[in-house]
Amino acid sequence: TLPESEFTVNLGDFVNDCTNDEWDWYFKNFAVNNMVTTLAPAAGNHDGNITNKLNINVFNSMFNLSNPNTDSDVNWVNGVYYSYDYGNAHFAVLNTNDMYPMSQSQRNWLVNDMSASDADWKFVIMHRALYSQGKNINKPDTIIMRNVLIELFDELDIDLVYAGHDHVYYRSVPVKGDEIVDGVTYVTENYKGEEITFANNPDGTVHILPSTAGTKRYTVNEDAISPILDVADVALTTRDRGGCFTVTEIEGGRLVYKAYIVDDETQEIELIDTYAIKK
Repeated sequence: TLPESEFTVNLGDFVNDCTNDEWDWYFKNFAVNNMVTTLAPAAGNHDGNITNKLNINVFNSMFNLSNPNTDSDVNWVNGVYYSYDYGNAHFAVLNTNDMYPMSQSQRNWLVNDMSASDADWKFVIMHRALYSQGKNINKPDTIIMRNVLIELFDELDIDLVYAGHDHVYYRSVPVKGDEIVDGVTYVTENYKGEEITFANNPDGTVHILPSTAGTKRYTVNEDAISPILDVADVALTTRDRGGCFTVTEIEGGRLVYKAYIVDDETQEIELIDTYAIKK
């Protein structure tokens, strides 16, 4: 779909029960992809989370990632957080297994990491979602993280947040202070032969949850905590449709995001959502 893509991001839960067999299945089935591109993985709660299983240090041993901490921080046993630059974009990958609400060391690292970057675009990649219309949004761990991270993302001027965990599709409008950003203007331009409507340098952050590439899919939670329903631009289940993936393309001051579903039966690819930002 985007053959010139430079790297792939996985938002976590590479496996379900975190057994050796499951990890072998993942690396066998994705070998053809992983051998020809760069993978930026985020630790999921099924990938060896000390809070619900004893197989610690599993995620850390599967991928060649550097942990910014040199001490015995708890996140060594349940995941890794790190960052990288590509082009004019900076990406911070959080470890949301490091919870309740998130270690002070990881929060300090995020502030220092983002503050030191002069990139035009700033992204956060994480497993547990702060904005989701799935079943987990009302749980205490999510609410605690929302109370800490939403304000932090606002302070750091994060453009987009990509998250997983809840297996529904969700995309917010730009939000700040846990509210819809007022006064966002839009401009339509011809971009690479296609008419694209861009949000014109909006304030706030867009939160994206691109369902799941797998078959474990959730229904939409109509009782999601406020203001989840109010700030959603798109929220839908992919339960009877197919696996979901997204592409994000950046060229200078323009970003175009698209989401697709791969039909379970026909394997045909359907575009389900588009959002674009111009700076």
